[in-house]
Amino acid sequence: MRTHNDVASDLHSITPLRFRAQYLDQMFCFLQVLSDSQNHCVMRLGGRIDGQRLARAVRLLIDAEPIAGSRYVERWWKAYWERPGEIEPGSLLRVVETADGEAALRSFLLEKPDLARGPLVTVRVFRGPKDTVCLKMHHTLGDGGGLSELCRLMAAFYRKLLDDPSFEPEPNREGDRSTRQVYRSLDVRDRMRLWGGGRDAHPGRAFKIWSFPLCAGPGTPLIVQRTVEPESFEAIREYGKARGAGVNDVILTAYHRALHAVVRPEPELRLRIALPFDWRRFLPEGRAGAVCNLLGVIHSDIGHDLGNDFDATLSRVHQDMEARKRDLSGLRGLPLQESLCRVLPYRVVKRRITSNFHRLARDGNTRGNRIATPGLSNAGALDPLALEFGDVEVENAFFPGPVHYPPCFTLVLTSFRGRMTFTVRSLDSGANRSRIEHFFELFEKELSQCQ
Repeated sequence: MRTHNDVASDLHSITPLRFRAQYLDQMFCFLQVLSDSQNHCVMRLGGRIDGQRLARAVRLLIDAEPIAGSRYVERWWKAYWERPGEIEPGSLLRVVETADGEAALRSFLLEKPDLARGPLVTVRVFRGPKDTVCLKMHHTLGDGGGLSELCRLMAAFYRKLLDDPSFEPEPNREGDRSTRQVYRSLDVRDRMRLWGGGRDAHPGRAFKIWSFPLCAGPGTPLIVQRTVEPESFEAIREYGKARGAGVNDVILTAYHRALHAVVRPEPELRLRIALPFDWRRFLPEGRAGAVCNLLGVIHSDIGHDLGNDFDATLSRVHQDMEARKRDLSGLRGLPLQESLCRVLPYRVVKRRITSNFHRLARDGNTRGNRIATPGLSNAGALDPLALEFGDVEVENAFFPGPVHYPPCFTLVLTSFRGRMTFTVRSLDSGANRSRIEHFFELFEKELSQCQ
């Protein structure tokens, strides 16, 4: 009888040992100077999961998505992903018996795997009366969409093993991880538009950008979190619908107004908010060819005049966002950037970009410093059906997001079963915690106008 190790060996022999490091892989590697670059999905279960079966499912996961079991190799000319010869099963999943699951979870969130060694996908089960499962993935490997796909596959394999303990998935050897899959989904006219700058381009102009008032310097990582229960979420959805806007517009409106109250910006400051933009929306069924980064950024910029009330701000936000979506702002300029990255030596690109990021992080909110722009990252609604583990129900799930280093500030939103979870992770330098708590008070006050 063939063992799982035999099958894993076969999978290794038919799976490419090296994969091209895509343009966005490289960019997120360089962005490690601005955050800890760790993506997580935290799943609160209604009972206890079978640890051995989950360990098998995780092992099958890195066989099915070979990139998930790879390490990141940096060379002078080009970087690439490489599958190691052997992966220790204990390095992929551990079941942690603990009386304080929350403390153990917080500790795991802070662990940072070595890109050059791997593994870059790990899972922990924090065991109590009810288990908490957390899947960690390095951002260089994939974004929120990639994280969702890994969680979906892990749960699917777990269910398959319930019915068929000998189940083995087909390795995704040819899955497309590049941005070319997005280009191919666009018509010729839209492809040509990508070479322009769009609404976010301001050639020849330097401007000061507002930033959240965080204290710089070293500090212990902190996490501040708030939830909106399903009843309030439904009220927010109906409020936006009655005004021709979506939930995202309502959340962004509350974010604009709360930030405005915290920062009290001077007239010369540009009040931009950075919004990660998932390019999977252009793909068939919204899914990429493999686990990858397909994330761009658009900016919401409605100026200093918020109007007389929440409704007036919402109207401005909705109009601005509709125009930016039609303009393909989240994709513009990408072909040129990617082409330059492809022809230049990797070390040259890395030295130039990381030196700029280090300078901007050191300078804080100075003229033209765009990294200080506050961010709002909406990971979207996680599908409860995709996160089923047999008869063990997932009661809640959320993405806490990476730890962002000052002056960077990002609010991360995840929805699950109608419950919204808002998270900020930063460094507890000086008065940062109290300032973030104050921001949440103002943010919740703004949202309460919609309930």
